[in-house]
Amino acid sequence: MPGNSIRYPEDKELQKAVVARTRPDWDVVEQYRPVNLTVPTGRLAEHLDLVGHVHLMKIDVEGTELNVLAGVDDRQWTRVDNIVLEVQDSADRLARTLAVLASHGFGCEINPAPLVYPEVRTYPVTARRSPARPAA
Repeated sequence: MPGNSIRYPEDKELQKAVVARTRPDWDVVEQYRPVNLTVPTGRLAEHLDLVGHVHLMKIDVEGTELNVLAGVDDRQWTRVDNIVLEVQDSADRLARTLAVLASHGFGCEINPAPLVYPEVRTYPVTARRSPARPAA
């Protein structure tokens, strides 16, 4: 079942419209049936303070990638080597996400999501920290 965050309902409406072209109505309704949950949240910085080095950070938060990245303190970014995240490119989120990652020293590889309809504009992003260069 897909994650169905309601923070960006327009993203889910796009997904529903695209899926509805090839799936029966009952299937679309069932896949996108809302379930209300209340979950505790916090800044990623709080968790990063509990660990030393992060080799791989995986982020899949249904449209709130920029919020999660904003939750990393400047002093913590150098402890993260690689980030993998999925971004649905609405409201220029992909470009803004790439800009944040680049500003913290990451190079990014972007590809279309292999199992998502292209019209949904969902992209897995692999961000790798650029290796430190020796002083000249």
